[in-house]
Amino acid sequence: MKKAQRQRIVDRHRDSCTRYGHHAKALYWSSQEIQELRFQVLAEIGIKSGDSVLDVGCGFADFKSWMKARKKTEASLPQSEENYRLLTELSVRSLVYGGP
Repeated sequence: MKKAQRQRIVDRHRDSCTRYGHHAKALYWSSQEIQELRFQVLAEIGIKSGDSVLDVGCGFADFKSWMKARKKTEASLPQSEENYRLLTELSVRSLVYGGP
């Protein structure tokens, strides 16, 4: 990917986060319900305790929080995110709440 293309994506997500804050719409989900439906489908693919699932483009790490809240698994769910604003949000959540 060219540097200019990458920057357009980063800028688009930064602007969306500014507009919506910590909300599913900031990450271009049509609604929180649709986001959670997709999380349910992912949770049902057979992720077991001890598995490791890399959440590339994790946004606010909502999938990890969703899994943890439902005690779906003790799998490792490391996140990968390039957007500075989202990384900052993840860092703050980690410090304040002990993780996403």
